[in-house]
Amino acid sequence: MTPPRGPHRHPAPFADGTHAQGIDPKVDDQMKLLQNCWSELLILDHIYRQVVHGKEGSIFLVTGQQVDYSVIASQAGATLNNLMSHAQELVAKLRSLQFDQREFVCLKFL
Repeated sequence: MTPPRGPHRHPAPFADGTHAQGIDPKVDDQMKLLQNCWSELLILDHIYRQVVHGKEGSIFLVTGQQVDYSVIASQAGATLNNLMSHAQELVAKLRSLQFDQREFVCLKFL
């Protein structure tokens, strides 16, 4: 005999393996979480690409093109310039730590 199905009959599983009885996460919340996770993975992928393939003063794009940092900075607004500056600082720190692919995979997992 199969257990009864329904939104409140079984504990809802969470990513950490725990369950909460009677909680039915809303699809909207799940979509927000998925979008946030996807954004974080894209950022980590960009940072990894800069650490491994990028050259100082330029940004290595997913297409394989190298774009001079100053060209982007001259056309970007204050917010994008700030983000790029922080990303470049992070890339420099990760290079100094000699981060490798396995460590980036671990970061993606976290």
